[in-house]
Amino acid sequence: NQLIPSPQSPHILLVHQFDFFLASATTFLREIELQLHAKGFEVEWHVESRPNYVAARRRLEKLVLQRGSACWLLVSPPFEIHRLFMQAKVPTLVAGMPYPGIDLPCIDVDYRAVCRHAAQTFLRYGHGRIIMFAPRSRMAGDLEGEQAFEETVRQHHPPDGRLPPVIHCDDRVEGVQNVLDKL
Repeated sequence: NQLIPSPQSPHILLVHQFDFFLASATTFLREIELQLHAKGFEVEWHVESRPNYVAARRRLEKLVLQRGSACWLLVSPPFEIHRLFMQAKVPTLVAGMPYPGIDLPCIDVDYRAVCRHAAQTFLRYGHGRIIMFAPRSRMAGDLEGEQAFEETVRQHHPPDGRLPPVIHCDDRVEGVQNVLDKL
């Protein structure tokens, strides 16, 4: 089931799914927008916060059909939205890590390398009990980072059954404090 977009226009549409913006994400996206404007592209934002996949798919299909865009930039959408754009075969770039099985070009931080380096650094300084507090977001980059962190810790310290190397919690102070209180 392939979507056929209308004729191409100098638009970049950003499909974004954050309930809030982190300062670094805002800066990153603003820089993309400024650089695209400098090259003559218009940038439009389409935000899906906490999307219902079926409703989001219908809205996005309508947008793709109505607006032939030079490129779509996907920022943190769920797997189903990645798959929609891959199947639609419209020009798409993922800001972040695409999910396994998704064949879309991407630009991202190598979270696997970052988290492996973090675990190695703590281990090198002699820390024996290392825990990574991770958001419950389950985004592709998060999953890669968690896996690398856990693999690195387990290489140096086999599981002892006390604590897993990665603990998921809400990304608020209260969420982290709640987990710490239970340890």
